[in-house]
Amino acid sequence: MPGLKHQEITSAWNLLLEHGENTDSSRRPDFCVDNLIEQVAGLARNLEASLSLLSSFREACETARSFSPSATRPVYSRELQNNRNEALSLLGIHPESRIPVHDHPGMLSLLHVIEGRIHAPRYDITGCHEGNGFVELVRHSGKILESGDAAVILPYTGNLHSLQALDRNAVCLTLHLHLGQDREPRSWYFPLASEQRGNSSVLWYRKQDKEICNGI
Repeated sequence: MPGLKHQEITSAWNLLLEHGENTDSSRRPDFCVDNLIEQVAGLARNLEASLSLLSSFREACETARSFSPSATRPVYSRELQNNRNEALSLLGIHPESRIPVHDHPGMLSLLHVIEGRIHAPRYDITGCHEGNGFVELVRHSGKILESGDAAVILPYTGNLHSLQALDRNAVCLTLHLHLGQDREPRSWYFPLASEQRGNSSVLWYRKQDKEICNGI
């Protein structure tokens, strides 16, 4: 869908960019990220409605809905629009193909669930082991996102996270905005042992610049 232009895309980008550039106000004690999510979720639903008028988008959604993962393609990804600083993609996530813990350095991101359910836990780094790529992460329970829900990932809030579809394939839209010209390398984190329950810190291996798929 090259050259796709919608007012809803511009509105969502501008709303996210406003909060990304004004980091001081977004860090204020009275700032409520839930209010931002509510605003962006409304725009995302309008964007989905506009895109659904396109037969190519409906076909892509059907492919995402029936997608089965493989070793070389763990997640379905269809790029809808992309330039140097902005990207819009459609994702299909199978319940057996969890998206590993990763970050979005220097980026603002929006995830909008079209159908299905997604578990989106957040993580904090609680310790680092210099020189060997190991870090200690603690997991928060995270939200269960359902059809029509949205999650906003700010450079300093919820940036480290993973995604897993529940019950059946999840179909969702992602918007990514790069705030700076110089892009920091993305990091992916893989547990060295089975992940513990609760909020106990466990040791993870960090790998930068690993490609999973577009749109993540």
